[in-house]
Amino acid sequence: MGFKIGSCLGKVIDSEVFECREKWSFLKILVEVDVQKPLLTGIPVGRRKDGVSWVDFQYEKLPQFCYKCGRVGHDEDMCKDNNCIVVEEGSERKEYGP
Repeated sequence: MGFKIGSCLGKVIDSEVFECREKWSFLKILVEVDVQKPLLTGIPVGRRKDGVSWVDFQYEKLPQFCYKCGRVGHDEDMCKDNNCIVVEEGSERKEYGP
């Protein structure tokens, strides 16, 4: 399953499942990504007849990252994309983080 999910992000190098005592598990997937494109925040997984769930992605060991536009290589102070703030119920938030 890790290779299938990881392929949505880029070239999968490795995938590992971690199972915990509390009956939950998670995947850790090593993927080569195109840093010219925004990183995905997650994807829907499943089938309509069985139920579809949203899977959030968490990234590790990223170099300089912009939480406004989701791209690697600059931070939000240097971001030139002015159309990347999400407005919900009168307040603004960054789609990619804090």
